[in-house]
Amino acid sequence: MPVVVKVRINGSGQTTHYNAGDLTLAVGDHVIVETEEGNNYGIVSSIYANIPAEDINPDMPRIVRRAESGDAEVQVSIDEECREALQIAREMILEHGLDMDLSEVSITPCGNKMKFYFTAEKRVDFRELVKDLAARFQRRIELRQIGVRDETGMVGGMGVCGRELCCSSFLNDFRPVSIKMAKTQNVSINPSKISGACGRLLCCLGYEQEAYEDARTRVPNIGSFVLSALGVARVENIDLIKETVTVKLVVDGSVECHTYSAEDVELLKAHDERIVQYRRQVQATESGEPLRLSVTARRGDGWEDKLDTARREAAERRNLQLVSGDRAEPRRRRSDAERRRRTVQGRAERSQTEQGQEEQDSAKRSGERRGGRSRRSRTNRPRGGQPRSKS
Repeated sequence: MPVVVKVRINGSGQTTHYNAGDLTLAVGDHVIVETEEGNNYGIVSSIYANIPAEDINPDMPRIVRRAESGDAEVQVSIDEECREALQIAREMILEHGLDMDLSEVSITPCGNKMKFYFTAEKRVDFRELVKDLAARFQRRIELRQIGVRDETGMVGGMGVCGRELCCSSFLNDFRPVSIKMAKTQNVSINPSKISGACGRLLCCLGYEQEAYEDARTRVPNIGSFVLSALGVARVENIDLIKETVTVKLVVDGSVECHTYSAEDVELLKAHDERIVQYRRQVQATESGEPLRLSVTARRGDGWEDKLDTARREAAERRNLQLVSGDRAEPRRRRSDAERRRRTVQGRAERSQTEQGQEEQDSAKRSGERRGGRSRRSRTNRPRGGQPRSKS
């Protein structure tokens, strides 16, 4: 049965599928493969066995043969020449003052062309640089701008998982990755945690996105209310891998957290009356106020049994979050009435104070007006008390 392998082409950092035919290969073997520019040197990175012959594309390129010792020696000399060319080209870039970062250099199998891969934030005019490189190496020169992800795949490295980078081992196409994926998977939104070696979001965030989205349909969201075996509870945390929820509920007068499978809880609607009752019970429990239980019984009429029954039923209602919290509500109403009474009383006192101040000011102004008229009258009267006649 034919075997399909993925080969990493030396120098370009690209991985391509090849038909290995009847060759028995292992990961890491050096092979000679067909390319558009001729036979090239590569390393096997992945193997796909047990593939039916009818499922293999007949146009898939083939592996020519295993690499021999002579091929390895030639490739070593080519790699050495590429490293020297990389250093020389970087010095020329500094001389020309170009804002670009050279990543890798490769030589075509025929040896008459050199490819320089670089990254740059803006468009770069490198025409003069190409002329200098062609004069220096006496070959055709091609400068190709790539992205930061492609650069990382060419350079290679180790990821935070401890394995070789995906982009340098098997990943060919870079699918879009968004911050929404990290939120869906409950990953900490920390740049150092969700960024790869290239500084962009981890490509592996998209590998399990479909599984997380499928689990989201069965697991309630954080902050929602569910009905558990012990009553109404609020979802505090979720685990999408295990499909479990951690909820907060009131058990025997204390607030506790329990973990349930998502299948064992029932999601409540937002307008469910039991949610309001649950909030009242949690508030009363956290504030330390005891819940009042109404029991109607008479001595001599089996009142002890009725009392025990009433207490047991009240405990069951409390576990089901059906206790209405009658004691807390009247206190809240009385406090509101007291607050309103004090507000009205304060307004009345301020009104009386302002009214008294206005009366004092009015009396003072009236006294000043009367005093002014009296002084004018005394000025116009003679000493005998008779008014002066105008001459």
